[in-house]
Amino acid sequence: MPSGPARRTAGRVALALLALLLLALVWLYLAPAYDRVLVALAGPISPSTVDLGTQGLRITLSYRPLETGQPPSTRIHGLTLHAGILLLSSLILATPRCSWRTRAGGLAVAWLAFLVLNAGSVALLAWGLAWTMEGGPLTLSNLASMLPLAYVGLPALAGAGWCLRLWAPALGFLPAREVGRTRQKR
Repeated sequence: MPSGPARRTAGRVALALLALLLLALVWLYLAPAYDRVLVALAGPISPSTVDLGTQGLRITLSYRPLETGQPPSTRIHGLTLHAGILLLSSLILATPRCSWRTRAGGLAVAWLAFLVLNAGSVALLAWGLAWTMEGGPLTLSNLASMLPLAYVGLPALAGAGWCLRLWAPALGFLPAREVGRTRQKR
């Protein structure tokens, strides 16, 4: 049976997975409201030729051409944008030897950052749709292939930073004094 840091880590990972599962279940009910907030924030910085809306768990982007007919459109599955914040939230909630005040602060900063990041992603996709239709500098497919770096890559980096700073010393993988020295060097 593992002992020391390995045993403590296994317990915390199990707790983080449980938190992720519970957050995901609750999020299925909260996600449509979050998507409406994203659309409201992205609307003013999106091109006027693209209509933003929501349909259940999807964010819709529709190009309004001058001529009549079926407008080109695309959809983003909202849960794709939300996966990163749910993962990071579960890590923050399961952090060992951390006060609830620190966790609440971490959650507040993370949620605010991801709200801005996700609204910006929706606006960029709206611009991509407009540029695709109007011959702009980037196309929707260019932007759609780069944005996962933002809503998957950034949560992974933020989670790694959070774990290195708070999980590693608490679980005995990194002496607390080294964390203090690392912090002072910055």
